[in-house]
Amino acid sequence: MPAIVNPMFNCCAGGGAGFAQPSQITKNVFLGDMEDASDFGKLKRLNITHIVNVTEKPPVFPDDFLYFSLSLRDQPDVQIAPFFLESTAWIRDAIAMKTKDGEACNILIHCKAGVSRSVTICAAYLMRIEGMQLHSAVEWMYHQRPVICPNEGFKLQLAIFEAELFFGSSVVRSHQPRWNFYELNRVKQKRKWKDIAMPPGAPDIRYPCCIVS
Repeated sequence: MPAIVNPMFNCCAGGGAGFAQPSQITKNVFLGDMEDASDFGKLKRLNITHIVNVTEKPPVFPDDFLYFSLSLRDQPDVQIAPFFLESTAWIRDAIAMKTKDGEACNILIHCKAGVSRSVTICAAYLMRIEGMQLHSAVEWMYHQRPVICPNEGFKLQLAIFEAELFFGSSVVRSHQPRWNFYELNRVKQKRKWKDIAMPPGAPDIRYPCCIVS
């Protein structure tokens, strides 16, 4: 498979100071903030047709884009996992649609800052639809958008979701500080998840946005 390269030095505009553009996660999925979701011109330039709105605010352009809205707060005690199946299926079905020009549809997943809520939904999508392990999914998103930082409650729910999907955990033995916190460690000890070996090198993305031969 072609190597995945850093978008800051290639085609994606999502890296860079201030994140003036949404961060491209796959060929058709972008991760962004409320400012991105409120810029009609930017959305059109990126050929966005569908928007996953993970904020408590209503859609900005309900007559111009198709929305999937989750009115959730960014707090560790908020239950976001019950929406994983429905939201990821919606994203999958949206990508399968075609525009009037016969192109695949592009999706923006956003919350207020593009740091926690939207990242959590995107990670669930990468696991359930793209078949990625949680560790690889989060590292890939961090690679594309270094500001990501899901709260601990959301990370715990993602870890449990991965164990349900793959009957094991890719974060059990992770040395990344983001996977070392009390509640997750307590659950890991209690449930004794089977360790999923993390593959070496870049994660396997079916439709990466930046590749080199």
